[in-house]
Amino acid sequence: MAVRIIGGTAKGRRLLTAKGLAIRPTQDRVKESLFNIIGENIVGAEFLDLFAGAGSIGLEALSRGARHGVFVEKNPYHVEILRKNLERCKFSQNADIYCEDVLKFLRRVGRLHRKDPTRSEAPIKSFDFIFADPPYGNPELVQDTLRRLDSSDLLAKEGQIIIEHSKRVALPEVLSRIVLFRQKYFGDTVLSFYREKSHEEAEAWSA
Repeated sequence: MAVRIIGGTAKGRRLLTAKGLAIRPTQDRVKESLFNIIGENIVGAEFLDLFAGAGSIGLEALSRGARHGVFVEKNPYHVEILRKNLERCKFSQNADIYCEDVLKFLRRVGRLHRKDPTRSEAPIKSFDFIFADPPYGNPELVQDTLRRLDSSDLLAKEGQIIIEHSKRVALPEVLSRIVLFRQKYFGDTVLSFYREKSHEEAEAWSA
């Protein structure tokens, strides 16, 4: 299946993909809907792409005006394809790649984000949009990823966490710090949108 950038400055640019079924690229209609919902808020945004694969979503974000993208993918083969796609779209200078397990990455950067004085590594910035597309065959990983994001400080004020998952996986409406505010269905695929609780919501749910 051909995978292309569908909007923005790199529109029409064909992306390299891994052979076989190891990577399941987000369908064009899902991707188009996602970025229609995000709209102009993507311009100048910091974007985190978890389980990035060949980078289709993060690259789309950069094409549509995101200032910077961070891609996390544990498979070195997929990371090499992602690196080539960034070069192909001329976005290498606007991106960082971490070849790392997503849960380990979130655990590690969560510590860095709290500016641990015993560590010399700089904390990773907050993100306006965090997109995660865990493997559909591992529903526990979807839940674990969401919980890890909920406990981190990676979401910027008024930012959004977007989880792509199977409709057979039911995600919680409310966590400690974030709340589900929108879902969009595409057959078996669901996009679930989370944001930080408002002060009023936090008080109501803690009562």
